[in-house]
Amino acid sequence: LALWFLQPMPRRFFSASAFGGSLAVAVCTALVHLARAQSAKDGAPTQGVIWLSSPGDCILAAGTHSRVTWGAETLPKCQEICEKDRKCWAVDFSTYNSYPRCKLLIAPPAGATPKQAGISEATCSIKASQLSRYAFNGRLGSGAMGSHTPVARCMATFNMQAGDYNGCDFQGLKMSGTDFSKASGVGATFSFATLLGFQARESNLRGAMFERTEAQQSKFDFAD
Repeated sequence: LALWFLQPMPRRFFSASAFGGSLAVAVCTALVHLARAQSAKDGAPTQGVIWLSSPGDCILAAGTHSRVTWGAETLPKCQEICEKDRKCWAVDFSTYNSYPRCKLLIAPPAGATPKQAGISEATCSIKASQLSRYAFNGRLGSGAMGSHTPVARCMATFNMQAGDYNGCDFQGLKMSGTDFSKASGVGATFSFATLLGFQARESNLRGAMFERTEAQQSKFDFAD
């Protein structure tokens, strides 16, 4: 069975319908660790971007570089500049000698370093993707939606019961204790997300994507 799961599979293979509402924790966890990263040359996400962050400066991957943009005075503004750029995989935002500094990375960082002298409030933020999560060595905080991602209807909260989340992108998010019961998530994306105690009883998840999703103590009873 393990070898069967290692065979090439279509992007929408992991759907709620295919599993009949059953996401095996052991299999999903194994697939997370067996992820194979695509090349950075393929381009970073620019649509439905989810940001994952870690305190400290980004550690550049070997053989890569970053470029500094001085016009961004806040982390969200720095992220917005990167979000539209397919060559930008992450941002390193900090205050250097009282001046805000926004660095755009052309490849996913390898991790984040502790605070350095003269630099305060440093944050390393990456675009959530298979490649970036595979490359990053360290803990990443909860996801935040990009400025061009629909926020109001697609905001991940604890109580999502009976809501309309069709087509929403929850890629890379950590959803803990979320009640998704009787909600509609047709075509929604949960790829690379971590679902802890996710309750999706009687929900409609037709065509939803769970590519390399890690689910623990989650319930999908009678989900479609």
